[in-house]
Parts: sequence; C-alpha cells; structure tokens
Amino acid sequence: MTTQKNIDPYIEPYEDLVIDSNGMVNNETAYIRHGLYWKYLEHYLEYFPRDQILVINADDLIQNPLHVIEEVEQFLDINQLITTDNLYFDEAKGFYCMRSDVISRCLGSTKGNKHEEISTDLIEIIKRFYAP
Repeated sequence: MTTQKNIDPYIEPYEDLVIDSNGMVNNETAYIRHGLYWKYLEHYLEYFPRDQILVINADDLIQNPLHVIEEVEQFLDINQLITTDNLYFDEAKGFYCMRSDVISRCLGSTKGNKHEEISTDLIEIIKRFYAP
C-alpha cells in the first residue's frame, strides 16, 4: 500500500490512524468506531420500531440535498418546507448550504476542507472491514 502525502504536517496520515502495527483495521480508533452504524441502530431499535427510523446516506445528502430533504419531509409526514430557493452551492467549500430570507448558513470552518488522498488499497481494506 502506498501512503499518500498528508496535506497537514501536524496531523498523522489517515492510514496511520486507522491501520494498526499488524496491518489490521484499528477498530479502537474513533475514526473507525464512528462508522459502525449497526451498533447505533441496534440500540435505537430497542426503543423504536423500524418504521420510525429513516436511514439516510450522507453521500446522497451531500450530492443531492433537496431530494434527501424531501424524503425526510415525506417520512415525517410534513409539508415541503425546503425548496431550491433554500439551497445554494458553495464553490469554495464544495457542497450545498442553506439560505433563507434572513441569513445564509453553511457548515462550520472545519467542514469542506481539503483532505489527503487515500489510496485505493486502503479504501478496499476499510470496505472489507465494514462489509459484514
């Protein structure tokens, strides 16, 4: 696996954060633990029936927010409140942001930053880890 150059010299390369010294995915790090969504869902299902839980793909929300928001509004059985007038694409950040009559709002300064490139080998290792 080839390690990509980190764009911030003060942050460890991602590969070093998620792969342990034995070459295995380090599921003790928050970077990996937070992706174990089934644990969260398992807990929620103790209290809520499945039909009261809507699972959303964050990539879909980033790429097509209006469609996902409409899906949420339908799931909640509420009138459509968000339209194309409420969204704008922030070129600098590279994603959609909210706009209203009063204020335009986008995610904080830590969102939308450039990240180091991750090798395809590392992506495949992580995909295999999460696959089950």
